[in-house]
Amino acid sequence: MSTLKKNGADAFKELIAHGRETLFGFKMAYYRKSLNLSNESERLGYIEKILSELLTVTSAVERELYFKQLASEFELSIDSLKEQFQQKFHESRNQRTKEKQQLYQKQPVERNYPQVQMQKRKPDNIENAERLLLNRLFHFEEAWIIMKNGADDFHFVHDEYQMLFILYESFREHTDNEGPIDAFIDFVKEPELKNLIVEIELLSISNEVTAREIEDYLDMISRKSILQMKLKEKQEALTEASRRGDKDQLRVLMIEVVNLSRLLKNK
Repeated sequence: MSTLKKNGADAFKELIAHGRETLFGFKMAYYRKSLNLSNESERLGYIEKILSELLTVTSAVERELYFKQLASEFELSIDSLKEQFQQKFHESRNQRTKEKQQLYQKQPVERNYPQVQMQKRKPDNIENAERLLLNRLFHFEEAWIIMKNGADDFHFVHDEYQMLFILYESFREHTDNEGPIDAFIDFVKEPELKNLIVEIELLSISNEVTAREIEDYLDMISRKSILQMKLKEKQEALTEASRRGDKDQLRVLMIEVVNLSRLLKNK
């Protein structure tokens, strides 16, 4: 009998209540945001990616939750998903064994960071603040204390930085807050996120941190996050007013959307 059947719905409620699905749930949303899941090729690629990522989930209850989610969304058999997962599990285990054998046969070599690709666009002030904050979080426990004490509902503006933040939180939990940054780079699987970590590591920044510095980063990022949330709400209200044919409300909301968009652009 599966853990799901044995423990029932209460196990899932407890799992979600304790927030343990946050990292993987965010990963699922992050991987699918640029995909067209009505396209069979992209849909199959997404399922393959999620099944590979499930190899990192140690809780059988949690895995069962995501098997059910995938099966329900894409009308698949849970048994077939589990068969694919088991195949990936054995392939991964065999690969790790092979890598260990190769490692024992080699002399220690100097570690090199992954190649950093040239940045295509210049970060704005908000993105710079996100990068600098992550750099501080990578290296200073004081930054974590200030952040946890001062920002209950903090969220990075850009998804890639929020993803790094969630991954680093998980990494800290796995390493008792003592893992070096090169180990974190190994912990992260996505090449674009690995490169982003290196870019953040290479920032020119003081070797000392102050509470005011961290508070300034948090304030700058939070203010833009609030504006973005308000803009999203107004855009949804605009869509609803358009559906109802409420011309007066449409005019009011259009002005508000333009003003919020202008404020965001100037941040």
